[in-house]
This record gives sequence, structure tokens and C-alpha cells, in this order.
Amino acid sequence: RTFNIQSVNRLVFQKETLPNVPGMYTLEASGQGCVYVQTVLRYNILPPKNMTTFSLSVEIGKDRCEQPTSPRSLTLTIHTSYVGSRSSSNMAIVEVKMLSGFSPVEGTNQLLLQQPLVKKVEFGTDTLNIYLDELIKNTQTYTFTISQSVLVTNLKPATIKVYDYYLPDEQATIQYSDPCE
Repeated sequence: RTFNIQSVNRLVFQKETLPNVPGMYTLEASGQGCVYVQTVLRYNILPPKNMTTFSLSVEIGKDRCEQPTSPRSLTLTIHTSYVGSRSSSNMAIVEVKMLSGFSPVEGTNQLLLQQPLVKKVEFGTDTLNIYLDELIKNTQTYTFTISQSVLVTNLKPATIKVYDYYLPDEQATIQYSDPCE
């Protein structure tokens, strides 16, 4: 593919998608002036399978898979417990990454704050953090609903991670996906 940069199109963004990644590509330039070339590579990394300190699982309720109406909602039920060598963990955080286009429904923070051991709930751009006083050997269950506000096709899985705030290497990570996809 050839790009001709001239004074009339010097500020026009031009791009080309590389058909084979990985692959060998060459860029040649000639002429006078200044040009900016950028490459972007995006990929997903599977989470590690280390679950020796915490037990973590998720159930996903498919509220309306057969109905293509928007917004769709999914109920997440997270089960977690401490399975390490001590009687309990330090303060723990359950970090729930949202599926693309989804966010917690209104009132989720207040709902979760009423659950055992929950001290604080924060929602950022695409992550819901549930701060727990500690996790004990008994399984704790946290249920909330996420709603699709933006339709995204070909959804990739998202992660749920639980970790010890003071010992972040003590963690467990799992993936979840939209059961309707």
C-alpha cells in the first residue's frame, strides 16, 4: 500500500490494517517534510490460575438472553473465601472488571454496603472494587446486577480478582463472559 502525502493532505489521518500479525512489514519514505508513523497492537492476556490463597467463583444469571431488547442485564453472584494458612486474610479487595458496554445498575453501592464484611464500594471507568474488612474460611457471597448501556459485539471475557490489600501476591483471578454471546 502506498500513501502519498502532499501539502493538501498533510494533516489527514491515514491508516492501514495489517492483515497478518505476526508478520514482516517494511516502511519506506521519500521526499521532504515531516511524517509521523505509529503502530498499535492490542491483545488479551489470560489470567494466571493461582488460587492457593483465595477461593473464587462466579455464577452469571442470564435474565433476558432470548430478548434482543436493550438494555440487557446480567446478575453476577460472586463466591469467595480465604483458604490460606492464617485464620483470615488482611483487608481484601474484590475487583470486578466490567464486560465492555456494561456497568453496575443504580443502587449497587448501597446494596453491597449492606453485605457482610463490606466496608467500601467504588466504581471507576470499568471496574467495581468491593473493599472487605477481611475474608475468612467461610464462603462469602456478593450479588449485584450489571446492565448493558452500549451494545458491543464479539464481547471478550472480563476478569474478577480477589486479593489481599497488604499482600497483593495473595490473589485469585477468574474470567466471566456474557452467557448470551
